[in-house]
Amino acid sequence: TTLTLSEKALSGVKDVLTSIKEIAVSNATGTADAVSRANSALVVSNLYAELVSMGNMEFDGRYIFSGFKTDTPAFSTTGVYQGDANRQEVRIGASSSITTGVNGGEVFKGTAGGTDIFQAVADLITALKSDDGAGIEASISSLDASFNQVSGAVADIGGKVKRLQAAEETLTTANYEVR
Repeated sequence: TTLTLSEKALSGVKDVLTSIKEIAVSNATGTADAVSRANSALVVSNLYAELVSMGNMEFDGRYIFSGFKTDTPAFSTTGVYQGDANRQEVRIGASSSITTGVNGGEVFKGTAGGTDIFQAVADLITALKSDDGAGIEASISSLDASFNQVSGAVADIGGKVKRLQAAEETLTTANYEVR
């Protein structure tokens, strides 16, 4: 369930990042003026809040992207990671286990050498507010990297779900054979 919810939340993050990138691309052109960019900054600010909300998804009273700090929201309203670097695991065999949690620091903040998604969006907001066409243009590559980072996490979750399904099938078969 945790992996499924994580996958849904991150798919939503991908959708929001796509919307933000579309706004960046439309405002990077010479036809956008200061007023339209300021209005776009308001829209992107709301989308930023949506990203924080998705990063703070809960299941059964626990925050799913906070590592072992499940009683703490993963992110502050400004995008500061409040969780830890740990990952939830479950044993699926006598000598194997699988990670069932997704570390929010890695996916959203790029702590494993990736992109800080919140910073990328904040930089775009700043560029939009200051009518900085070059800054808006520069943000597009960071948004692409952010999207790819989240896509990688979604793919990883898909692989874990398949592995769990295979383990369940093996355990079910073994249970029937023991009887």
